[in-house]
Amino acid sequence: MSLDKAMAKRNAQQGQDETPTLRTNPEIDAEITKYMEANSDRVERLRKLPKEELVRKVAYEEMKRTKYRTAEDQRVREWVEANPDIKEKVEHRIRNVSEERREAAFISAAKRIAAEEAMRSPKQSAGVKV
Repeated sequence: MSLDKAMAKRNAQQGQDETPTLRTNPEIDAEITKYMEANSDRVERLRKLPKEELVRKVAYEEMKRTKYRTAEDQRVREWVEANPDIKEKVEHRIRNVSEERREAAFISAAKRIAAEEAMRSPKQSAGVKV
């Protein structure tokens, strides 16, 4: 069962609808409030925007983050493919991961290995560039 289906089933059992809601973090909420008070002119401009425009702005920011993450993941994948010893380490780490999680686990393991390689002395990690 996929995570989405499991979450929907759990929500249905708890009597919740499937409409996502934002979780609130008091610390972040306080930061936002402080920012809004310090930048009241910007906030006022945002309040005057139609909902559709606000949705498009948020969607644009998500699109940029996704594009950046995808490009970063591709660079990591290319680095792994160019280094057979690294690829072997990554494959070893994800050998027990389910097929549906394998791609994400591959990238995650590759990034951890890249960080580990970067932390080694320059002689040990010669040629490691991500």
